[in-house]
Amino acid sequence: MSAADRVEMLGADGRPLGWTYDRVRYDLVTEQVFVAVEALADADGDALLKEVVAFVQTQLGEHPAFPSGRLTNATRYVAADLQGRGTLMRVGHRSPQRLRRVAG
Repeated sequence: MSAADRVEMLGADGRPLGWTYDRVRYDLVTEQVFVAVEALADADGDALLKEVVAFVQTQLGEHPAFPSGRLTNATRYVAADLQGRGTLMRVGHRSPQRLRRVAG
């Protein structure tokens, strides 16, 4: 597997986490995270992370790229990575965690 087949994962602070993730899986989860945030957003444009996780699980849980069928960690890691890349933001610092798509 080449480096082009992997994505270096970032933390929500934008710093590299020191590991990579399969690009196909990353792209699939990223697409569904964005769809979920837009579909589940309240009037302020915020979506609950737990609802985003459930949405992605429903959409990709039986996809052949995810043989275990579990997407909780993948969704949370990709959401944090997207925050680190500036395309998604955490809203507030209290629970439950809320996400918003960054315009751009």
